Amino acid sequence: MNKSVLNGIAQQRTTDWKAVHEKMARIQVAAVQEATLTAQEKQALLKTRARALARVTKQSESTETQITITEFILANETYAFESVSVYEVYPLKEFTPLPCTPSFVLGVTSVRSRILPVIDIKPLLNLPKKQTKERNKIIIIQAEGMEVGVLTDTVLGVRTILADMLHPPLLTLRGPHVQYLKGITNEGVAVLDGPRLLTSTRLKRQ
Repeated sequence: MNKSVLNGIAQQRTTDWKAVHEKMARIQVAAVQEATLTAQEKQALLKTRARALARVTKQSESTETQITITEFILANETYAFESVSVYEVYPLKEFTPLPCTPSFVLGVTSVRSRILPVIDIKPLLNLPKKQTKERNKIIIIQAEGMEVGVLTDTVLGVRTILADMLHPPLLTLRGPHVQYLKGITNEGVAVLDGPRLLTSTRLKRQ
């Protein structure tokens, strides 16, 4: 082994030991400083560390309990589906009515060469039908191997909320429409249960 290589190794070893000593010195200084703190200062330091730890824990828990919802308007009321059951939002240009079907089944439409049933869930939710000349959009939801386009008056968009903000429907609520509610947010947005809606007995009778 030549002399330049040996010098390089020796220099590297010297540098490594120097870094170790510096690190140990910093640790020792920090320990001495903490040891010289008064009882009141130590208590304040512990509280600061506890608050920092609590913030990290709270942020972690909040991330784990978030859900994403797709909001829309029906008869001037705000509703939503959990986005996990939403395939896409699509403009309803035209549809073909189907004879001998329940009133909430509008017909079928073509979405990228797929024939898709379109439903108006206002009758299921005991909402009045709103006559509009605007171009409506459908929210395509999927569950249990089924795919349906749900007619909306207006699609508001997608947002994320904490699961703690979603509360069970009040026990005072009555009517068949309650079975389609997954929960109600703090702002009063009714989040619908997409899979239950698609697999309900009334919908299957179409």
